Amino acid sequence: AGTDEGAVEDDALPAAATYLPLPNTRLPGNDLYLIELDAPNWMLCRQACTEDERCGAWTYRKPNAGSGPICLIKSRAGLPVPDTCCRSGVKQ
Repeated sequence: AGTDEGAVEDDALPAAATYLPLPNTRLPGNDLYLIELDAPNWMLCRQACTEDERCGAWTYRKPNAGSGPICLIKSRAGLPVPDTCCRSGVKQ
């Protein structure tokens, strides 16, 4: 009685990671994997990185003529490249 199906206890959530935001920047290389997103939302990349302890940085690429929005989860940041296609974050 009084239990919520599917509820998550607060202490089970991963600690919130903080990120250095890099708007209009992509981080080439160091890819762990790519995620094809259902919605054009860079916050999905940040969340995926937060949930993966191997992730040190991420790059979100906006949808374009060739593909939908994608997220590149990276082991580390590497050298940032200015590019309006993308938004990146580096785990602090």
